[in-house]
Amino acid sequence: MKEHKALLVMILVLRLCAVNCIEEKLLYSTFGYVKEIDLKSGEVKVLLILAGNYMLSLAYDYDDRYLYIPKRSGDIIKFPYPSNQTVQFEFVVSTNGPLGIAFDSVNKHIYWTEDNKGKIMRCNADGTNKTTILDERQPSALSIDIENRWIYYGQDLNNGKIYRLTFDGKDRRVIYNLSSNMYGIQVDVIDKRLYWNEYYTGALKSVWYNGTDVQTLVNTNLGQNWGLDTNDDFVFYSSFNSIFKMAKSVEQTPTVVHNDTEQIYGVLLYKHQGKDYDENERMSYTYIKRVVDEEGNFHTSFVMFQFKSNCRNYQEAKYSTGKSIFNKTAYKSEKNNRKEEKPTQDV
Repeated sequence: MKEHKALLVMILVLRLCAVNCIEEKLLYSTFGYVKEIDLKSGEVKVLLILAGNYMLSLAYDYDDRYLYIPKRSGDIIKFPYPSNQTVQFEFVVSTNGPLGIAFDSVNKHIYWTEDNKGKIMRCNADGTNKTTILDERQPSALSIDIENRWIYYGQDLNNGKIYRLTFDGKDRRVIYNLSSNMYGIQVDVIDKRLYWNEYYTGALKSVWYNGTDVQTLVNTNLGQNWGLDTNDDFVFYSSFNSIFKMAKSVEQTPTVVHNDTEQIYGVLLYKHQGKDYDENERMSYTYIKRVVDEEGNFHTSFVMFQFKSNCRNYQEAKYSTGKSIFNKTAYKSEKNNRKEEKPTQDV
């Protein structure tokens, strides 16, 4: 098959050989606070105090390293994370009671929902070019599929639906039509599934991208489920004032990660390169490769690249065969001059 086009998208999850290569932090929001849990030590740290403010979701820009937070009172703010300095947040854009938020790392766009106004909105990362993407009845949580360029979102309704939407808002399709008051949703690009929380039923559910194979991973019947996030193996989700962790399969028992004194809303799993890094260790990135053949059909495959840990700036990354795959300049150009990089050969 002759390839006319290939798109490589980096999954923001690193797979590493050594235990100490990756440090995981779980960020979460409560009424007036954004906090951080070190999943290794269990230590909890307060990152931000905004007294009197509900912050119902979180989003992260891995390129510029900013955490975005929608204040229910009206604004979206951001602050650098991680940082050793005292947090000083920056105003991004004025909104109308934002509920869900997501960040498009390719186009550098922020998406958010305004449930009371019935809108899904978008702006640039700096807050400019604010525009309405879709008028919708009580849209709630949303998540982005960076591989296929879709937005998935739910509704704050007892008889709500989960929709799939193009980034321009012109193509909307129902994925699942029996969701109930959904405030947390996450796209899993590896497993091709959606995971979501239902507030009043206490259910954590999952479904294929096409809406089939609906699974209920856990159902507490206690209610007040909110945010969630995933990694390769687990789902982290909030239920009232607790965060739970459970394997991505049915009939598993969730374990408590942390209990807070307040209800927990947004949940975001952050992974970063740890300090205990040996120069001889090797790490690998998983890529998704989309190819268009001569007949215009799309094909998707997974490609795993491995390279030494001293190639953190992407300068010496190589195939296992020794062929160079990209360099720092080609892969990570200036913000205003971003380019898509293709490999020198197929694997």
